[in-house]
Amino acid sequence: MLQSYLGAECFQKALACYIKRFACSNARTEDLWQVLEEESGEPVKMIMTSWTRQMGYPVIDVKFTGHDLQFEQKALLPDNFTVLDRAVIEHNLLSASKLYTNISLY
Repeated sequence: MLQSYLGAECFQKALACYIKRFACSNARTEDLWQVLEEESGEPVKMIMTSWTRQMGYPVIDVKFTGHDLQFEQKALLPDNFTVLDRAVIEHNLLSASKLYTNISLY
């Protein structure tokens, strides 16, 4: 979606800049949006924050253990939701589509 909006060449150039800038350090999501904005001149942070911070947006967690990667998908929920609120929403949103996948790397 974002590549289509910015254009493939601009998007790839911005990603290369982002990777180079943060090659030996930690980065946050906002760092990626900032670099994409700098390279494209488009309001990437505003667009992507409104899209990725919506309640119920799928969040994918990746865990690496030994030679295995485990992916888990769950809904993004506000921090002030109670455990019961979260359980009901997660059940409604994900009961039919919850994703658990293990991949072994050798």
